[in-house]
Amino acid sequence: MTLIGVGLAVVTAGAAAGAAAGAAAGALAPVRLRPLVAGLLTAVGGVGGVLAGVAALSGQVWSLTVPHLLPLGAAQFAVDPLSGVFLFGLLAVSASFFLA
Repeated sequence: MTLIGVGLAVVTAGAAAGAAAGAAAGALAPVRLRPLVAGLLTAVGGVGGVLAGVAALSGQVWSLTVPHLLPLGAAQFAVDPLSGVFLFGLLAVSASFFLA
């Protein structure tokens, strides 16, 4: 697995953990801990995006083909150096907005 794949896995796991923790924190955690949990999981997603973006900017490429995802064919996802700019910039900036 490339560094891009690891970064995207961290983003995905952070988003899933954030959704689960948000639901659990809303029901179980004290009100004072909820922003901390949300902030930490947002930071994890931002770190994963920066990791994937920097790896793509350094020249690594990554692709994933999911057959039978769409009714008439497969879906293909790819990361190249140009998309690294957007991964690095957009995920880092959006995570910093949520953390502020």
